[in-house]
Amino acid sequence: MEDHKAKHKHSAPSVQNLRAKQRETQVEIRKSKRDRKFNAKRVRLENTEGEEGSISLEETEAACRELVKKGDNTMECLLKLRRAFTQGPEFIDVLFRVDNCLASLVGLLTGRAIEVQEQVAWCMTNVATGRPEHVLALAKAAAPYCITYISGSSPVLQDQCAWALGNMAGDNVECRLLLHSMGCLPPLINLLQSPTPACVKSAAFAISNLIAELHSICKDAVQAGLLTVMLQLLQKTDVTPDVLSELGWVVTYLTNSPEVVVEMVTMGFLPVLVDIVVHVAMTGQVKGGEVATPMLRALGNVCCGPDEYSLMACGNPRLMPALLRLLQSPLPHVVKETVWVMSNMTSDYSVSQSVVYGPMLPTLVSLLDRGHQVQMETMYTLCNMASHGETTCGELVSHGAVAKVVPLLKTVDLELLHMALAFCEAVLRYSEDARFVFEECGGLSNLEQLQHHANSDIQSQAQELADTYFGDEAGDEYDD
Repeated sequence: MEDHKAKHKHSAPSVQNLRAKQRETQVEIRKSKRDRKFNAKRVRLENTEGEEGSISLEETEAACRELVKKGDNTMECLLKLRRAFTQGPEFIDVLFRVDNCLASLVGLLTGRAIEVQEQVAWCMTNVATGRPEHVLALAKAAAPYCITYISGSSPVLQDQCAWALGNMAGDNVECRLLLHSMGCLPPLINLLQSPTPACVKSAAFAISNLIAELHSICKDAVQAGLLTVMLQLLQKTDVTPDVLSELGWVVTYLTNSPEVVVEMVTMGFLPVLVDIVVHVAMTGQVKGGEVATPMLRALGNVCCGPDEYSLMACGNPRLMPALLRLLQSPLPHVVKETVWVMSNMTSDYSVSQSVVYGPMLPTLVSLLDRGHQVQMETMYTLCNMASHGETTCGELVSHGAVAKVVPLLKTVDLELLHMALAFCEAVLRYSEDARFVFEECGGLSNLEQLQHHANSDIQSQAQELADTYFGDEAGDEYDD
C-alpha cells in the first residue's frame, strides 16, 4: 500500500517532513523547559516566613560573621540566614563575601546536632537558588555530605539534603555532571522508596533535574534501577498529587530519550501513564495542571515514537474522552500539552479517524483561535490528519478547518506559515469543497501577498499553490 505521507508533490513541506521536524525541535525544547511554576530551583519557606519582615543586607552580614565566630547563638543565625537567602541573590552574595562563612556552614552540617544540621541544609537549599558560580562552589563544598545524609536515618535531613541537591542540579549542566561524578544517583533512587512522602518528592525533584538534558546521566539512572522503582511508584494509588507531579517530571525527562522509551514501553509504563492522565482528567483533579502537565508531556513524548505506541495508548477507551476534556481546560499550558499529545497520535490513520468522526474535531478546530503555542500544536495535528486522504480532508473542511487556517496565511511566524500552506495544499488536493471555501475566505488574496514575501521558499510555495489549484482564476484575481 502506498504511504499516504509520501503523496505530496508540491513545494509546500510535506506533513511527514513537518512531523519529523516537530519531533526533533519540540522534544528538544521540552528537554530543558518547564512551565514557570515548575521552576528548576526552589526556595524553601516556612509557612509564616512570608508574613515576617524582611532582613536587611547588614543584618545578613552580621549573622554570617556571628556564625563564623561559633558563638552560642548559632541556631538564631541559621534561622535568620535561611530567611535572608530567600530574598534574592544579593543576600546570598553576602555569604561568599564573609571569609570562612561557607566553610563554617559545612562544618556545622557535618556536626552531630541534628537540629542544627537540618537548619544548615535548609540554608544550603536556598543558597543553591543563587548565582551559578556560587551554586557550583556550594556543590563542591557541601554536596558530598548531602549525598551521605540522604542515606541516613533522619527523614527530615534526608528530605532537606535531597532538596538542596535538586536545586544544585537545577542550576546548570556543570553542576549536574559534578553531582553525578560524586555518586548521587543511587542514594536518590533509594530515597524514592522512602515511606516519607516528603523524601520521595524531594528525591524525584533532584533526579528530574539531574537527568534533564543529559542522556548519559539518564542512561546511568536507568542502569541503576530507576525505571523499576518509578513504575512501582506510579502504580500506587495513594500517591499525593504533589508527589505525583514530581514523579511526572522524572518520567518526562526519561521519555526524552527514544532508547529509554522503548524500554519503558516494554516494561508496561504506557498503560500506567494513560491511566494517570485519564484519572486526572475524568475526576476533575486538573487544578493548576501540576500533575496533568508533566504526564501529558511524557505521553506526547512516547507517542513521538512508532505509531503502534499511539495505538497502544488508545487501547484504553477512556483516553480520548479524557483528552477531549483536557482540551477544554481553561489552563493554556494544559491545552498546549494535550494538543502536543494529539499532534503525535494523529499520525496513525486509525487514531486520526477516531478524531475526525468523534466529538473532538470541533474542539480541535476551535483551538486555532487560541494563543501561538496552541495554534502551532493544533496545526501539526490538523496537518497529520489532512495527510490521511480524501475522506479525512472532507471532514476537516466541513468542520470549518479551512476557514480557520486561511487567516493564518497572514502570520509572521514562518513555521506556522509553512504548516498553514502544507495544510491548504493537502485539503485542496483531496477536497473539491476546500477550493470553494478557500476562495470565499480570501485565500487567493493571501496567496498573492505571499508571493511577495521576504522568504523565497514562502514565495515559491504560494506561487505553486495558486498555479496548481487555481490557475487562471488566481491570475484574474491578481489582475483585479
